[in-house]
Amino acid sequence: MCGICGIYHFDGTAANATVLAKMVHQIEHRGPDDHGTWVEQHIGIANARLAILDISAAGHQPMADATQSTWIAYNGEVYNHLDIRQDLAGAAIPWQSGADTETLLYAYKRWGVEFLTHLNGMFALSLWDVATQTLLLARDRLGQKPLYYYRDANKLIFGSEIKCILAHPDVDTGFNQSLLGHYFTYGYVPAPDTLFRNIHMLPPGALLRIDQSGIEMRQWWTAPTNSTAAYIPSAADYATQEAALSEQLKKAVKARMLSDVPVGAFLSGGIDSSLIVALMREYTSETVKTFAIGFEDSQSFDETPYAQTVADHLGTEHQTFIVPAKAVDLIDKLAWHLDQPFGDSSAIPTYLVSKHTRQHVTVALTGDGGDELFAGYDRFRAARIADLYKKVPTPIHALIQRGIGLLPVGNGYRNIVRRAGEFTATARLPLSDRYLGWVGISAPEFASALTNNSQSAAAIRQHYANYFGAIGTDPIPPLLDVNLKSYLPDDLLIKTDRMSMAASLEARSPFLDYNLVEFAAQLPMCYKLKGKQSKYILRTLAKRYVPAHIIDRPKHGFGVPVGKWFRGNLKDYLQDHLISAGNYNSQYLNHAMVQQLVKDHLAEKQDHGHLLWTLLSFEIWLRKFNI
Repeated sequence: MCGICGIYHFDGTAANATVLAKMVHQIEHRGPDDHGTWVEQHIGIANARLAILDISAAGHQPMADATQSTWIAYNGEVYNHLDIRQDLAGAAIPWQSGADTETLLYAYKRWGVEFLTHLNGMFALSLWDVATQTLLLARDRLGQKPLYYYRDANKLIFGSEIKCILAHPDVDTGFNQSLLGHYFTYGYVPAPDTLFRNIHMLPPGALLRIDQSGIEMRQWWTAPTNSTAAYIPSAADYATQEAALSEQLKKAVKARMLSDVPVGAFLSGGIDSSLIVALMREYTSETVKTFAIGFEDSQSFDETPYAQTVADHLGTEHQTFIVPAKAVDLIDKLAWHLDQPFGDSSAIPTYLVSKHTRQHVTVALTGDGGDELFAGYDRFRAARIADLYKKVPTPIHALIQRGIGLLPVGNGYRNIVRRAGEFTATARLPLSDRYLGWVGISAPEFASALTNNSQSAAAIRQHYANYFGAIGTDPIPPLLDVNLKSYLPDDLLIKTDRMSMAASLEARSPFLDYNLVEFAAQLPMCYKLKGKQSKYILRTLAKRYVPAHIIDRPKHGFGVPVGKWFRGNLKDYLQDHLISAGNYNSQYLNHAMVQQLVKDHLAEKQDHGHLLWTLLSFEIWLRKFNI
């Protein structure tokens, strides 16, 4: 795992090696083991290396082939690179290392840009072809590894994180305020845009080709569309598909254990991480090391007892880390690593468990992706229930909403009043608006008023509606597609990448093996959501390895008790940053609304914990990046 950056001048101006060195210095946390730069005339690329495969100096980057006709700076892991070497065996290649980086060089020389279709892994790469004077930038299929770029008339600047682009003195950017409403609705800025003008994110599965004539972008892979098939499989059909799923998942786990450094796993005690850890035991002779995180004095958010139960059952070497309420003070550090405001407060425990894990291993497998592939979130069940709820007469619906509004809202993870309010407020809306109401931080109309932009609400709703294709009788297939295109790459994978890389830890996700993604997409919905039971086929598979009472317990997301924290010993911290004199946010937001949100939360009239976190993240970002 690494970080990359680079400079390309369209006008032939020489790339500045000193500037390139400053850029790569900004992302040295992504690769503390080694760093390097290479400059030739108007092109320069750089790498900060976290050594995983062939940890010797032979894996140094940027790397060239034997004739120095092709150069690469690369971030990620290609798990099938040894298989690719077998495919290239007849080419008499003078291999100089065991690194997958070198494999990519010769794969490109053999297949050209189509070499990307041979890769199974997570990556962002820059490749310079000396003969054609062409720079290629590419990103993996699902967007597990990030890549940003800036372009003006004279140059293109790129990097794994925005901060290394900002380190270039000639980058002309500023606050992209028009997207602020999107941030306060989603909790993140939807790609390919960012809150920095002229800085964009390369989409998952995309390729940029850059030469003196300009830039060409194309998709080299597109996410599969989920099957709308609806039938009840026979016992034989089900057994066949479950066996196929088991085989796909075993291959994905085995591939991600390829490493020359110690490998462990995050273990929450849920279905996904428990199944991954169970399968890891089949591919190592050593005791698997597992790591979990919990919350001080917040039992409804704490899954560590379940993780310990699974660890005891599977015989892992298990360690637990407890997050104290003061951990919110990390927001300043996390803001720097995230580059943009980020409304997902679970970034805190993700960073802390990564930091704790890194003291013991360099690579950790995760359960990321299981919910997206197999309909694991509560919102999928809610979508089907909403189709029935729409039949409730309007007067009765109004009475239900009024009654819920009179009830006090607590701050526990499974607070029934909050969840009922969220459901009834959106259940009768069109599917795209309904879904946005369940996953969003706030309603587009609220975000519009908060950001003093009366035009933004319609744009926000339309932006999200654009993710939806045809909507049939079952809402689940389009919702799965939308999750894969939006929430997964823009929230979950951003969080996992930045927080693990902040700790110099490589996080690998077997569920995001593209073969498994394509396999899951073709399964009928009854294999995923059967009645009220989510992840049906995954649950039955997991019960081969883990006690049923662990597998059948209600889903517990990676929530954070920020609402409780803000009413406790972080009350002053919250007020000092959001409503005291000297705050930055009041020049961009309706400050009266911010004050009311804080007041209502502290008075326990409403639980605005996640929205206040989103505001706090924005405030710290403004200060950190001097906006």
